Amino acid sequence: MPASPDAFTEADCGHTHAESARAERRLRIGELGLVLGVAFGSPVFANVHPLLGGGRAYGPFADLYAVLPLVLQIALALALLGYLVWRRRVWQPTPTAAATSVAGGRFGWLRQVGWFDWWLVFMVAFWQEFSWWLYGRLRHLDWEPGPLVRNFPCISLSVEMVISLLVLAVILKRSGRSFGDLGLRWSAYGAALALPLLLVQEFSSPLQRPIVYWLGQTLGPLGWHPPDVGAMLHSGGIQIATNVENLLVGFYEELIVRAYVMTEIIALTHRPWLAIVISVAIQTSYHFYQGVPLALSHITIFLVFALFYAKTRLILPVALAHSLMDLSSTWNYGLQKMFPF
Repeated sequence: MPASPDAFTEADCGHTHAESARAERRLRIGELGLVLGVAFGSPVFANVHPLLGGGRAYGPFADLYAVLPLVLQIALALALLGYLVWRRRVWQPTPTAAATSVAGGRFGWLRQVGWFDWWLVFMVAFWQEFSWWLYGRLRHLDWEPGPLVRNFPCISLSVEMVISLLVLAVILKRSGRSFGDLGLRWSAYGAALALPLLLVQEFSSPLQRPIVYWLGQTLGPLGWHPPDVGAMLHSGGIQIATNVENLLVGFYEELIVRAYVMTEIIALTHRPWLAIVISVAIQTSYHFYQGVPLALSHITIFLVFALFYAKTRLILPVALAHSLMDLSSTWNYGLQKMFPF
């Protein structure tokens, strides 16, 4: 007996739904990889660099290795451009856009990318290299480093963080979401919750110190001592831009590696514990410039932040606590330099 037309319709609908779910899954994985690549590709690459022995390990390929960060940024920018073009066609398949594509021929798609999108792509590709070049020129021209030269490294890093957050905002918008969907909503209650999170860090830090020393003595050379992270980060002194950077870095890290990563992993796997593990692992990975023992010591507070977000889905308290934590470390370092006794 032949199947009814309705049966075919139901089967087709089920097949279409499954295909749509798989396509949505692939899209979210691609978006997640793109955001993480733009935000943390360079820091992770910089941490891998010394582990591989630096450019010297590559002998004749040292020059090629030196341009790899630029190649990485250009590749990420091209991936972002491709995503924006594809998303604009799918998200806004208007007759006008289609007509523009046909009228423009092979390069009609260029007209579908807005000026802001083009600016963002070029910033992803070239800001880091341009800022390094500009900083070198400023130092060469200014024998006595003025405020601009002293503040420039922090300004450059702050711009990089803003670029990454803008990429995240664009990707969220293309999928009909915003930072509010990640839990970034202002409330006095949410801001107040940052204080207990900050106190957890302040009380847990002294308790972890023996463990850090034990790891250092076990994994490091004889007579190991923790590196002076403050000197590593603020070798040029604490500037006005340093405080701005500290305020920004909490929102930069927590919005991307905590709120966005955990939201996407939970949506893809339905396993909150896996989202917590991945989030903490990523955040720890770009702190290895401090050495393995100190980087691993951050896992405690990162885990607290991840558990808090998994339970409440509020990112404002976590971001504020992170920013205040960095500000506190910077000010403590500055006060120790001013009053060494």
